[in-house]
Amino acid sequence: MPQPRSPDPPGFKATVTLLSRHALPLGLKADSRQLPWHGAERATFTLLRAGQRDVLVTCFHVVKRLWEMQRVTSSAQIVAYLTSGPCLTEVTGFTLLDYDERSLDVAVFSVLEHSLVCCNSRGFTMFRPWRL
Repeated sequence: MPQPRSPDPPGFKATVTLLSRHALPLGLKADSRQLPWHGAERATFTLLRAGQRDVLVTCFHVVKRLWEMQRVTSSAQIVAYLTSGPCLTEVTGFTLLDYDERSLDVAVFSVLEHSLVCCNSRGFTMFRPWRL
């Protein structure tokens, strides 16, 4: 009797594990003062090595949506979430380096400066621990 075929191709789990180590959940916040769970629209950043620098990549339509939000509220922002530590950490300060809307639907960001928001038992704390 033939074995049932796995729905996942060979190497699928290893690929998912590798990609998850290089991806960050991101949010589009209509107002930078909002807490992460207060209605942010969701997407993903992927970390890529481009020559000598690391960049974050997402779809251009995500950036387009951010621009639409910023036309309504100037404090709208894109944020990434670090979820592997003891608390949810929000990272901001991304700079758009380049994008392709028509053929690739891709946007490339660098992280020049950022501030973090860390959730702990006393709430959220803003700090600038380092420059990337």
